[in-house]
Amino acid sequence: MVCTEPTVGVGNGVATRSLAIPSTVALAGVQIFQQGFAIEPGANAAGALASNGCEIIVGIR
Repeated sequence: MVCTEPTVGVGNGVATRSLAIPSTVALAGVQIFQQGFAIEPGANAAGALASNGCEIIVGIR
């Protein structure tokens, strides 16, 4: 599944995103992959920038 949500940065190259994950055992071990992209004309031939990707694994305490 691909989920896209526009996010407005704070102007210094930083943007934040919150992700609420319900506290349920059924989600234990679920993998979530996340990566950010920004449209930046003139930055390169594609006019876009990408962040490093990250993997989140939901755990239980």
